[in-house]
Amino acid sequence: MATSGERIYSNIVISWEASTSDTSMKVTITSGGALIGVLTFTPDTLTHTLDYKNKEWSANGTFTVEYDAKGTSGSLSCEEFIWDLNSGSGNTSGLIGIWDQSP
Repeated sequence: MATSGERIYSNIVISWEASTSDTSMKVTITSGGALIGVLTFTPDTLTHTLDYKNKEWSANGTFTVEYDAKGTSGSLSCEEFIWDLNSGSGNTSGLIGIWDQSP
C-alpha cells in the first residue's frame, strides 16, 4: 500500500501524504492549481473543518482521519464537502482514500 494518494472530483483535487517520521497526515485541496486548503491531522486532531471563502467563491466541509491502533495506516473521509468555485461546483461525502505504511 502507499503512504500518499489523490482523489479527483471534477475540478477539485484532494491529495494526502502520511508522514514517515511521525503519526501525521497532510491533506492538500486544490482547484485548477489554486490552493484551497491544507489540513494536518494527528492523533490529537482527527477532524478539521475547511471554510474557504474568496469573494463570491467558497468551499467548505468536514474532513476526518481514522488511524489504526499502531498509527501506520488509516482512512481519510469527508462529510458534506461542498464547493462553488470559478472552475466549477459540486459536492461529495464519504471515503476519500486510505494509506498504509506497514512493512
